Amino acid sequence: MTNHQGKRWISLLLTCWLFALPLSAQSDSIRIEQWLADAPKGATSADLNLFFARKMLGLPYVAHTLEVNKDERLVVNTRELDCTTLVETTVALTLCARQGQNGFAHFKKQLQQLRYRGGKTGDYTTRIHYFTDWIVD
Repeated sequence: MTNHQGKRWISLLLTCWLFALPLSAQSDSIRIEQWLADAPKGATSADLNLFFARKMLGLPYVAHTLEVNKDERLVVNTRELDCTTLVETTVALTLCARQGQNGFAHFKKQLQQLRYRGGKTGDYTTRIHYFTDWIVD
């Protein structure tokens, strides 16, 4: 197999993977990866936090954005935010950018670490609901 054929196969597999995701998850993953690709290289954490927060200006505020599934699982929603998800998303993006991680999977891992006690998704009680709990965790 030539290098060109290999790239075509990878492109085809990625396309199939994207179409297997719900449309909202596709747009979230694409948006996250684009924001990470656009992040200024070598920027400080404070500058990165501001950069990513500005990307979310104008997004609608919606309460209870994480209560969309019957069972607790990681929710990524870059189309609407509440106060906590704005901060979590911004911090997770900043951590990824600082570590040179530009993939959606890396972002989800960072977000899970921030959002759940010990980084483990369990149930509603394992989710960190208050910023003061971040200190404890």
